[in-house]
Amino acid sequence: LSSIEKLNDNIELNNFQKKINDYNIIMFASTHEGEEKKFINLIKKFLIKYKNLKIIIAPRHPHRSHSIIKMLDQEKIHSNLFNNSTNLKEDVLIINSFGKMALYYSLSDIVILGGSFTRMGGHNPVEPAYNNCVVITGPHIYNWENIFLDMINNKACILSKNINELDQTLTSLLQNTKEINLIKIKAKKFANNSFFEIEKIISKIDNCFKESEC
Repeated sequence: LSSIEKLNDNIELNNFQKKINDYNIIMFASTHEGEEKKFINLIKKFLIKYKNLKIIIAPRHPHRSHSIIKMLDQEKIHSNLFNNSTNLKEDVLIINSFGKMALYYSLSDIVILGGSFTRMGGHNPVEPAYNNCVVITGPHIYNWENIFLDMINNKACILSKNINELDQTLTSLLQNTKEINLIKIKAKKFANNSFFEIEKIISKIDNCFKESEC
């Protein structure tokens, strides 16, 4: 947790936000092979239902971005690589690079963490929480289980057991901006506390090493 990626380019963030300011943004982050296919009907449904919605997909392995676009094309969903999009007008934007997750989290309202709707054990929920997102996970969270459970107990994260539950959760959230903002606040608070605690531990370890060198 001491290596939480923080946003370091507010100018770039502001430039993107101007283009998508009127939209709710749902991000599917660190998705794994086959996981996007599980989400495709949900994505289609929500894009039809909510005209002010955009989707960002950030596959865990960016080299899969073109195959994801091909799948979306087959489903007649308007998509493009984020870096190739001029005005971010497409319904679905695909990330095909590393190193800017904090930026994409900061653009997003809701982040659905991949690796959790397939048996990959989930991914770090603290980074999207720190970057002001509602965090949703699937049932497979064993890689980060203690943190997920702490977040869920603090109402700083939502667990959806399957795609149907995810559908219900997203429907409820998109109809309730107040609830989105409330969960964002709780998530950010949890992330800040977690980061602070880890920093204290690291500081104590450093002090022990310094004392032992004397």
